[in-house]
Amino acid sequence: MIRRPPRSTQSRSSAASDVYKRQLQYWDSFPETMKKFLGTQELSIGTFEGFISLEYMLAWQMILIAFAIALATRLTKETEEGTMELILSYPISRFKLIFSKFVAAASLIIGLSFLSSIILYLLTFMNEAAISLGRLMEVSLVSSALFLAFLGIGFFVSAIFNERGKAIAILVGLLVFSYLIDVFANIWNRVKDFHFLSLFKYANMENILKDSTIDPKNLLILFGVGLIGFILAAIIFQRKDIQGR
Repeated sequence: MIRRPPRSTQSRSSAASDVYKRQLQYWDSFPETMKKFLGTQELSIGTFEGFISLEYMLAWQMILIAFAIALATRLTKETEEGTMELILSYPISRFKLIFSKFVAAASLIIGLSFLSSIILYLLTFMNEAAISLGRLMEVSLVSSALFLAFLGIGFFVSAIFNERGKAIAILVGLLVFSYLIDVFANIWNRVKDFHFLSLFKYANMENILKDSTIDPKNLLILFGVGLIGFILAAIIFQRKDIQGR
């Protein structure tokens, strides 16, 4: 009886290496404009940092921003459904009500942001190319500032409108506008002059993953936008005539 010789682990490793090399060659074949559009022009997608930059920026960030918008527009939903009138009948000030809602939403968003980085670290810490936990915490810090900025704007818009559909449409429009400005500013020089209008400009994950660089000014801008958005929302909400359907 002829036995088939066992497959060597070396051949498997060689095959995996070949796949990895083909991926790198495929990425290198991308035009610079496409790399800039994907937001990883300074990092190779073949590196762990480049992969995390692309996946985190294009996927997880967008999911949590959408979640922040959903949480913020619950204020409008309660007004639209008439639940807010019932809540305000209890002995609680409007400021305390909106403040508690903002703090609860912010705590949840920040918690999810840091939890995602911890899970990512635990899944990859055995990998020699894994990013340090400290750097992932820096990513979470900047991401949390970005989420809070959208959350503050979300509360502001929700305090203005009585229909959740309108509030969501405006906020999604602002999200798309901010993202497209950030993308096209890396491609067209004419758009660079308007790059400051994009919140994504102030949350550059690529710099953090590449050399652990956080700009304190950008961080303050994001936190400031979130704080101003909440303050304006609180002012409008306290003066708003709440009438449910």
